[in-house]
Amino acid sequence: MLQVQSYTGYDVSEMALQICKEKFLNAPDKVFRHYDGSIVDDIGFYDMAISLDVIYHLVEDEIFGNYLCNLFNSSNKYVCIYSSNYEARQSTEYIRRRKFTKHVECLFPNWSLMSVVENPYLYDGSAKNEMSNSNFYFYEKRM
Repeated sequence: MLQVQSYTGYDVSEMALQICKEKFLNAPDKVFRHYDGSIVDDIGFYDMAISLDVIYHLVEDEIFGNYLCNLFNSSNKYVCIYSSNYEARQSTEYIRRRKFTKHVECLFPNWSLMSVVENPYLYDGSAKNEMSNSNFYFYEKRM
């Protein structure tokens, strides 16, 4: 649904990449690449880098750090992150909640948190229709 001149998507899942490549087979402006958790030298330079439902799945510190570096180093203007933003270990080995904003503040001092768009359906355990622990965080690069 995102209307942009070009789009490059990264994912760890080969299956997700294959689905996207098939879905956008006739869209040469959309490129999909595999991401293995390391620093990417040729990640590109974009107006906006977007991270949706990724950060809380990065349980290893090194992979989390690499991801933030790739995310912020790939944009020359804006970064949008959709994630939870608090510290908590989950009962599952695939989820680790982090207060990522403090990491961004320390690692990327040339970026400012412009706004936080709160999710109207935040999960608090009391209602069936509440589905997420995440909000949108928008960063802008300082000149």
